[in-house]
Amino acid sequence: MTPLYQSRQYNWAMLVIITAMLIFIGVASRGDPEGGAPWWVYPILLLTPVAFGAMTVTVTYQEVRVRCLLGWPRRRIPVDRIRACTTFERKWFAALDTGVRPGRGESRLNGRRGVVLTLDSGLPVVISAPDPGELQRAVEKARSHLPHKSGG
Repeated sequence: MTPLYQSRQYNWAMLVIITAMLIFIGVASRGDPEGGAPWWVYPILLLTPVAFGAMTVTVTYQEVRVRCLLGWPRRRIPVDRIRACTTFERKWFAALDTGVRPGRGESRLNGRRGVVLTLDSGLPVVISAPDPGELQRAVEKARSHLPHKSGG
């Protein structure tokens, strides 16, 4: 089934900072061959944030899925549990943090723009997205295809 919405985003600020730190550590340890780490440590240190520094958001008619590059951590939100979907935009300096905290309802890499999904339990789920309006339209389209419950 083709998803209604799918986007992959990267936390470029984190990746640049980690790369700069690795270059600094590599240059600083070159002068002392016994004090430096083996060559294979640096690629592992560089690939670790890459694995967790990418996030994919997918919306289908059944669920909203949020997962990192390796698939963990991940979160699946059934569309029938979503009560409301609103967009948000923060100042640019708020975008430098990263948070994937499923227990607190946060899944964001670039926290500047995104949507807030309010679940039927009242928990707000914050999901960052480069195009929050498109993500909101996809969630609303999925919600519009739910069978309506008759009042009793």
